Amino acid sequence: MFFFFFDRLFYIHTVQSAFESICSEKMLVDGYIDMNYYINSKQTKEELYNQLLNESSEYCVLFNNAYPKQEKAFDFWEKNIGADKVSELSFVEANAIVVWIYKIIKKREDRIEFTSELFSRIKSIYSINNHIKNASGIFYNEKLIDLRFISTLEELKKEIFIINRDFESDSTLFFRGHSNSNYYLLPSIMRDKSWKKFESEMYLNLVRECPISFADCKTHIDYLVKMQHYGLPTRLLDITSNPLVALFFACESNKKDFGEIVLIEAKKDSIKHYNSDTVSILASLPLFSEDDQSLFREISEKMPTVLSFNSDNNIQRLLHEIKTEKPAFMDRINPSDVLNSFVVLPLKSNERIIKQDGAFIICGLIHNKNNLGEFRCKRNNKRVVIIVTNKENILKELDLFSINHASLFPEMEEVAKYLKEKYSNKL
Repeated sequence: MFFFFFDRLFYIHTVQSAFESICSEKMLVDGYIDMNYYINSKQTKEELYNQLLNESSEYCVLFNNAYPKQEKAFDFWEKNIGADKVSELSFVEANAIVVWIYKIIKKREDRIEFTSELFSRIKSIYSINNHIKNASGIFYNEKLIDLRFISTLEELKKEIFIINRDFESDSTLFFRGHSNSNYYLLPSIMRDKSWKKFESEMYLNLVRECPISFADCKTHIDYLVKMQHYGLPTRLLDITSNPLVALFFACESNKKDFGEIVLIEAKKDSIKHYNSDTVSILASLPLFSEDDQSLFREISEKMPTVLSFNSDNNIQRLLHEIKTEKPAFMDRINPSDVLNSFVVLPLKSNERIIKQDGAFIICGLIHNKNNLGEFRCKRNNKRVVIIVTNKENILKELDLFSINHASLFPEMEEVAKYLKEKYSNKL
């Protein structure tokens, strides 16, 4: 039986938008979502209130009073929020609204039941085929997802062995660790609309302010790798050829959340070396404004012939930028390359890349959270999703094999940070 109090709330546009943003989108993009954050009611009222206050959000009022009883929830909303809103919710607001609904449901077992019924409704609304199942608070579409849990290094080893057993000879397996299994597979520049909008300004301003730091950079990809190293949002996504490195990143933070090992299966033609012409094309894109990039995308999506594409005046500007690093570059950009993403094998030019067995995915003009889904490893037409539990013990296991913060971040300040934490509270 569906929770009747939610029936009226769900048809408020704002509430529906919040659940679409938090629950439906992740299920539709990736086929799974960890709902433990809401089921276990992890955030306090004070934390949520302060987050909303920092955004000057009108939804502060939801956490400035006692939570209403279920039968009074709609009246509470109508009295304190009022008319339905049409403005776009921020992530903080959408998250807070979903948390507020869950806080109204007092018992954990009732929240689990509510979540199951919620996804039954989502399944119906979006015509999702097959069942959405629950495994330890992770809800997933069993038609699309092969969900696996690991809690030790040995279990990861077994999973990798099983996956490699049926591996295609023209593919290479890479890995990425997410400390929260709800993270999307996206580069940092695409995780925030403002970052995406001001990509070129961030790029140019960092070079302008710190020119000496970029003195050894010869190509656009050199600049991007260095910017990634120092934490500027870029269109590069870190991956590794070492599953233990990915496991470390899945465990290092968000200790109370499930982590995830993302399996990246790259076909031979999607793997490029640092000096590839395709890499030069995509690494040049951050030099252009968001409007310019949108124009490039629009021209590319029309899928013109290579000749007509490269003769377009706007694409000529992109060609000119590429030729600043490769003067002999031929006027032959394939329009499909601009819209795609590729694995890049970088120069091992810094200790961090060496220690982390690092590589990158460089993203073209993608505009959909599902664009990198093609890289996710599949077996029997299902994406293999490895969920990581027991993080603290795994980190201890990894430390025995010298996989730790100091070894993966060999800069002196990072090693000092690791040693400081390691020897704290020893006496």
